[in-house]
Amino acid sequence: MQPSIYVPPPGSGYGSPGAPAPDPVRRPGGQKPEIGRVFNETMQEFMRDLGPYALAGLGFMVVAMGLALVIMLLYGAVIMVAVIADSANQASGGSGEAMSALVLVGMSVGIIGLVLVLSVVSAAFYASLLRGIAAHQRGEAALGFGTAFSTARQRLGASVGVTVAVMTLSVLGALFCYVPGLIVAFLLLLASPLVMLHGLPVGAALRRSAREVRSDLGWYLRFFLVYLLVTMVAQYVPVIGPMFPIALLVRVYREIAGDGPEPVLPSG
Repeated sequence: MQPSIYVPPPGSGYGSPGAPAPDPVRRPGGQKPEIGRVFNETMQEFMRDLGPYALAGLGFMVVAMGLALVIMLLYGAVIMVAVIADSANQASGGSGEAMSALVLVGMSVGIIGLVLVLSVVSAAFYASLLRGIAAHQRGEAALGFGTAFSTARQRLGASVGVTVAVMTLSVLGALFCYVPGLIVAFLLLLASPLVMLHGLPVGAALRRSAREVRSDLGWYLRFFLVYLLVTMVAQYVPVIGPMFPIALLVRVYREIAGDGPEPVLPSG
């Protein structure tokens, strides 16, 4: 399939100050890129547009910090209620050990639940960020502080649904010596972009991601290891660092699934 030359649509923002240069082609999909090449392309584009990526990362960080603050306040309330309940139980002559164990379990369940809520709520903003980066790479619009908010309501239910599904399956897998959790994350690598960028239903995205990854385990394993390494290193660079692995994932996904209305995966 010959790629078509990409021409930015009128009113897209291309050509205005801060707008990105257009991608030479709209990615047709259906092929897995050479990992070194796509990594270098992403790095060049990332360094060229460091300012816009930093603004988008700052916007997403503000969201994450706000949600984290809410979680901390809620967790503090959970601890306070637990301490008060434990003190009241001991004052009334109840079983201190049993109550302390119950409080510990309650606190553990509470923090896990709050972290899950944080991740689910942030799914909408992450989806908006993915769509903004994809549009930026195609030259359709510039990244900015509001990128994480601009399309947060778009496919909201599906974005939250796929996040819940991937997290739940990964956590369940991690309970069995951690490695199964990594295997689940590996097989579902493309699930979130399939939902957030191409609008697939959650169940279909999970199945197609697993089928596509299994179709070429060697290539996907190499990319997954690179992606994990880049993600771990990027966490040490505030604001701008976490944006690079997202940009890399988006570019690789576009090479694999294409920029058309429907994903064109090599496995069919």
